[in-house]
Amino acid sequence: MQKVGQIDRIARNSATFSGALRTASLDRIREIIATYEQVAKTQASSVLDNLVAKAGQQYLGLVSKTQIQVLSGIPIQKAMEEASAELAKKGVPALVDRAGRTWTPEAYTQMMFRTTITQTATATQLQRMDELEMDLVEISSHAGARPKCEPYQGKVYSLHGKTKGYPLLSDTSYGEPDGLFGVNCGHTMYPYIPGTPKTYDQYPKKENAEVYEQSQKQRAIERNIRSSKRELSILEANSKATPQAIKNAQEKLARQQSRMSEFISETGRTRRIGREQVY
Repeated sequence: MQKVGQIDRIARNSATFSGALRTASLDRIREIIATYEQVAKTQASSVLDNLVAKAGQQYLGLVSKTQIQVLSGIPIQKAMEEASAELAKKGVPALVDRAGRTWTPEAYTQMMFRTTITQTATATQLQRMDELEMDLVEISSHAGARPKCEPYQGKVYSLHGKTKGYPLLSDTSYGEPDGLFGVNCGHTMYPYIPGTPKTYDQYPKKENAEVYEQSQKQRAIERNIRSSKRELSILEANSKATPQAIKNAQEKLARQQSRMSEFISETGRTRRIGREQVY
């Protein structure tokens, strides 16, 4: 009976300890999620402030340019149509990054939320793996991976160097904005146990490069469609715009959409209608 009682106490203590570990783990995961939630809110607020400031600058700049054109003899309708086309082409930037690239609100918002979700998932995975004392991860693989991701996909890496024979994850592009699990990255990681079959393989470099090039062409067509939609919307809201100018903008948009349909038919890629929307 005494031994039974000891076993019961050990079982209860073990259950209590395990419960405490689970609670601590959940608390840490909640902290990670809360941190990235705050990051997303801060970024969204910054974008909104920037949009307001840039919108004012764009408006004043276009008004000044239109006035100069009218004073130089250009008909006001033509000047305003050109101003509308320029505004549609440039858009109101949500952000200008360090490389000088201008991000539209549509592109930046989608990128921000995709990246935040990926980073949150990655951070929680790493937290759980540390708790379970797992050191190896397998990187997922897909055709069309970015240049800084392609060399590492489908391979196994060590998180802390505890497992001999495996390179460190920190020796990859992990942590770089355009690297593994960075901005707009579509890769994920999975725990790997030595000796078990891997889930992913690498794609041939040529095939990966071809699919990546196709993805970049599709993104370019999507940008053109969004630009054409902005131009048409601005002209339709412009009381000085002529019916011919509106018709030209409609035809331009139709050509861009037709080009997308042809591209999808040629390549077999999936059309992402959400990427063509203007918000």
